[in-house]
Amino acid sequence: MVRNTEVLVLSIFTSILVAFSAGSAFAWTGATTTPPNGGVSAPINVSSKDQTKSGGLLNVWNLWVNSALGVTGGGYFGGNVGIGTVAPNAQLQVVGSTNKEFSLYDYGGGHGVIARMYAANGSVAAPTAVKLGDILGGFAARGYNGSTFARGARIMALPSENWTPIANGGVLVFETAPSSPNPPNCIGSDISGAGGACSIERMRIDQNGKVGIGTASPTAPLDVVSPGPNEGGGHSNAAFFRTDFQNAGWQNHNVISLDNVNGNGSFRNEVDFRGNGNVKWYLANDKDYNGSDNFFIARWVGFDYYGLFIDSNGRIGIGNNTNPVATLDVNGFARLAPQTSAPAICNASLRGSMAFSSGSGRICVCDGSWKFDNDGSACAW
Repeated sequence: MVRNTEVLVLSIFTSILVAFSAGSAFAWTGATTTPPNGGVSAPINVSSKDQTKSGGLLNVWNLWVNSALGVTGGGYFGGNVGIGTVAPNAQLQVVGSTNKEFSLYDYGGGHGVIARMYAANGSVAAPTAVKLGDILGGFAARGYNGSTFARGARIMALPSENWTPIANGGVLVFETAPSSPNPPNCIGSDISGAGGACSIERMRIDQNGKVGIGTASPTAPLDVVSPGPNEGGGHSNAAFFRTDFQNAGWQNHNVISLDNVNGNGSFRNEVDFRGNGNVKWYLANDKDYNGSDNFFIARWVGFDYYGLFIDSNGRIGIGNNTNPVATLDVNGFARLAPQTSAPAICNASLRGSMAFSSGSGRICVCDGSWKFDNDGSACAW
């Protein structure tokens, strides 16, 4: 009986050894063609053939895909995802030596593609409201400067207040980095703001829709402020607004239009010239309630002093004259600079022109030639 038992154990051991040897000799290798026609596919980690898995792929520590990966259901990645890199340092990082493009397509949706960014304080399980000083979302462009990836420009959406269910004010901020000879020192994180000094705010659209250029606190629909030395004409501190239309032809021209629409028929369009915040001079066009449509250049001297006033009939008033009764109506006196010789031109087209003779102390009038105004004799200069 003991002998039979020994034989049985030996037989079982021999069978196991033979099976193991056979498994080693015939290892699971990849199919020569795509399954199922080519046989059983090799494991996903060594196969070079396309494979389809209908169930989930769970508890994968690292997933390396050298070719295509198609997912028809949902996907979840607990770590960073790298495209073109095996060591991603962000939740999604794309690296390549050729041009890379991120494209989104929408077919039949009727509203296009929308990229949404969500920001909250707290945690995923217990989010809390964003507050003033947070960043809602943004876009930052960086380039390698020989030492580090420096930020060249950035667009950010920021809260304009501490948010509540009924207070959600937001602003858009546009930044660019200055160029040499003062290159930016841009290191650190966009989100933490450690590199914030490397790009400077240039334009802002505030929570009320006002646009500020050179100011973070616009007080008008368009508020342009020059914070320091600027370009243009040798003026070291100047803010310039320029239109440049370079197409020939009188039909093509630059236009700055001020359009004041008022239902009661009265309006005023004005361009102010200020110093230290105070109005010095201004150009204005107004129409009052009785229908008078005027244009004037005025100065504020505790009251409006009209240096030049043009009424709705084209009559010009000079010297705070707002009621001209002639084509040119001067309130005060007009001066003709004394001339020591006859002006170079006096012909029929200049008939009626006047000049003051220094030698005679008299006024000369052009009537084909210069003549004294009182007797018509030739002027002596």
